[in-house]
Amino acid sequence: MFNIPNLLTLFRILLIPVVIVFIERDRYDNALLLMVLGGVTDYLDGYIARNFKRRTRLGSLLDPLADKLMVNALFFTFAWKGFLWWSLVILVFGRDLLLIGGAAFLKYIRHKVFEIVPTFVGKTNTFLQICLIGFILLAQIWPFREFVWAVRVSAWAVAACTIVSCVQYWRKGWAILKMPA
Repeated sequence: MFNIPNLLTLFRILLIPVVIVFIERDRYDNALLLMVLGGVTDYLDGYIARNFKRRTRLGSLLDPLADKLMVNALFFTFAWKGFLWWSLVILVFGRDLLLIGGAAFLKYIRHKVFEIVPTFVGKTNTFLQICLIGFILLAQIWPFREFVWAVRVSAWAVAACTIVSCVQYWRKGWAILKMPA
């Protein structure tokens, strides 16, 4: 249960409040460094779990949870500091709540646990969200025009991808709901 991949994921979760404290104290360089460390541990936990047959049910729940906690916590922090639109934060957070709520609703209606299998668009969305976080931190460290532009473009890309993936998951959930009992 508590194997190396799961411990790496737990470490990533524990990094979240530290990253937020660095952002609140305007230590964007330290926050970026910890985000890179989090990315490395994310890669390592997946690599070890896949290649050394260390996959666990706990890990399959913790890994996406760590990603969602990190993204949502940082998006809220960035919006609080004025670096990100609140509407985007609400859209991203609302999509995640809709996914969790939809899975819980389907479990209640169908009396069966439905695993939310990430789609390509869903994975792309997470990648874009992490890129946006990186660009925001880079724009605070080095306020070059290119980083500011990258923040705007990636924010719009996240918004579009969030909407598309939400519709995609909604359609999957609707199809499951329409299946015979």
